[in-house]
Formats: sequence, C-alpha cells, structure tokens
Amino acid sequence: MGYGFTWKGDSSNTTTCISPTCNTTGCSPSFGASALCAAGSVTADTSYNSVVGVGFNLNQTTAAGATPGNHAAPATVTVTTVLSGAGTGNAAMRVQLTDSAGTSWCVDSGTWASGVAIAIGLFNTKCWAPTTGTFLTAGTNIVAVHVVIPGDATVDRPFSFCLTGATL
Repeated sequence: MGYGFTWKGDSSNTTTCISPTCNTTGCSPSFGASALCAAGSVTADTSYNSVVGVGFNLNQTTAAGATPGNHAAPATVTVTTVLSGAGTGNAAMRVQLTDSAGTSWCVDSGTWASGVAIAIGLFNTKCWAPTTGTFLTAGTNIVAVHVVIPGDATVDRPFSFCLTGATL
C-alpha cells in the first residue's frame, strides 16, 4: 500500500521536466491503474543538481498528502521497470530508498537490474561514490521507494519508463 508520485529536485535547472507532474493534491495526468509511468528529460547540468524521480510512499493510503508509515528495510529489495521510447537517460536509472528524516540511500545504474533482488547492503547515501557514503542496514525504517534519473554534466538525459513493481 502506498501513494505514487513524480518529483523534480529542488535545485534542478528550469528545463528539466517530468510528466505527470504531482503535488500534494495529486498528479496530472493521473497514473494508470497498474504502473507508475513517467517521461521527460533531465537537462545537462555541470553542478549535477538536476534530478527527477518516480516513487511511492510505503504504508500510506492512496490519498495525496496523507502521512506515510515506516517499513523496516528488508534484506533485499526488488524493483521492476519497463523502459519505453527513445529515452536514452533510462540507462542512468537508480533505485533509492528514503527514511522519514529525508536521508536517502541509492543503488547506481549498473549495480541493479529490473526484477532482480538488490541486497540492502548495496544501498549507499552516495551510490555514485560508495566508498565515501554510508550503507543502509536491514531493519532501518524507510518510508519511500524511488526510481531516479540523475543529471549529467554534459548530456541531456531523456527518459520514458514505468515502475511496474517493487517487493520489500
């Protein structure tokens, strides 16, 4: 059970976009009944601040703005995505877990595959440089699961995908 949404990083450049757009009252256009699908582009950003994501809150009613509940991080997480269109930025997809304080742990592209269990110990606060971050441990309370398209310094990252499943 959880509420699905899209988001764009607060420091993203103005040309980075994601559709549908979501806020505390819902998403426009609405998600379909069986997947959380999104498309758009993360515009090149030399500061690496541009980012978008599709996610869902855990243990939350389907009402926008309702409070998500905690869920203890399990030993593994499986995320299933379906890529579509010519969205070359799909290759940069990360899986991210977030706690109620806003701390996020991620697994970078190339470290995970759609539909394959990801060991919880691979999630790191700096998945792009895991030797400098903090690893997630099983039992830590998390409140959301995301699929993230991070920015690149030199190339735009168009994307189009559906988050079709997640198993915790």
